[in-house]
Amino acid sequence: MKVKAYAKINLYLQVRSKRTDGYHEIETLMQAIGLYDELVLTKAVRGISISCSDKRLPVGPANLVYRAAQAMRQAALNRGRKIAGIRIHLKKNIPVGAGLGGGSSDAASTLKALNRLWRVGLSPVELAGIGSQLGSDVPFFIYGGSAVARGRGEKLCPVKGLPGRRLVLIKPPFGVSTRWAYENLKINLTKTPKNSKIIFYKLRKNHPKNLAWYLFNDLESVCGQKHPLLLRIKRDMLALGALAALMSGSGSTVFAIVPNRQVELRIREAWARKKGYWVWNGSAIKT
Repeated sequence: MKVKAYAKINLYLQVRSKRTDGYHEIETLMQAIGLYDELVLTKAVRGISISCSDKRLPVGPANLVYRAAQAMRQAALNRGRKIAGIRIHLKKNIPVGAGLGGGSSDAASTLKALNRLWRVGLSPVELAGIGSQLGSDVPFFIYGGSAVARGRGEKLCPVKGLPGRRLVLIKPPFGVSTRWAYENLKINLTKTPKNSKIIFYKLRKNHPKNLAWYLFNDLESVCGQKHPLLLRIKRDMLALGALAALMSGSGSTVFAIVPNRQVELRIREAWARKKGYWVWNGSAIKT
């Protein structure tokens, strides 16, 4: 079985408070995009084995795909299913440490694929419940599309009517640790959030005026202070004609929403020849 694990961007991200469980209370609008990892699942005699095109990634219990397979194996056994082993090969296209949810999406796709392959019969709600134990973003990728996520990211409200806008994504030659970004964020210094209804209205318009002013990411302050290059990329994207530019998640990817093909190619070419930069252009998934 072959499946695709789509990446996401955060169209806004507000960090509200530190929770007693060590996580942060957030509100964010996540949107799936056309960039994806690929997973190939093959039945085996016994056990779970993972291989990956990116040799830097672990293939044991530290890998979210492995842990997702373990969780689904237990869910199948709990339902009295007799299952064989599984071999999973992961082809990475989504960069690591990029704020694009690659690991979480891989885990969610593994849960969904094994649910079908092993005929476990879990509902999306049940799969999301298992996913929330693996990572805060995993439930979003069970459903995909667009959604406002609250809590630590596991409480989802689907959003419809967002167009499949053209995007350019730039990741500089370094990643950002999500744990580090949240631990170093000074919540009392974050900006007052803008009205989410206005953000939705702007995103749905064909020619949204001042879109860049409405989109925000509270984590940009701490990440930009340590890595000023992220803010420079954002400024340069806007100067080249982007409708809006924003860091996704905890970084280090910065994305641009573009008005036309000319601006899209202009932004892509500005970074495509720079050593160490990862560049992708494509579309958000229309909802």
